[in-house]
Amino acid sequence: MIYTSEQILQRGDLYDLAEAGEVAYIPTEGELVWLDFVTNKYAIADYLHAHKTVKDGYVVFNIDAMGLSRAMQSDGHEYKAVYLSDETALQKLVWWLYIDALGDLENVH
Repeated sequence: MIYTSEQILQRGDLYDLAEAGEVAYIPTEGELVWLDFVTNKYAIADYLHAHKTVKDGYVVFNIDAMGLSRAMQSDGHEYKAVYLSDETALQKLVWWLYIDALGDLENVH
């Protein structure tokens, strides 16, 4: 399933998406403007650009928790994407998908 901003914001929690570890999401115009603003400044932008596709005329971010978490840690930010409003669905996804103990998980095989 590909989620929209409205679908994400209407949900109280995203436990099922966090458990799945990945989500396909159609960003809003404002979130795309934010992405342009942080491009070439933060790893989160590089990550989202690398995981961006176009489906049926819509930009879609294919976000996996592990890759997202690595980008966030590379930026030195945890749980929140820099300069992105807390009121956005993308920020909500970042918060729910972020893996806090990533360093510990990388050593498990």
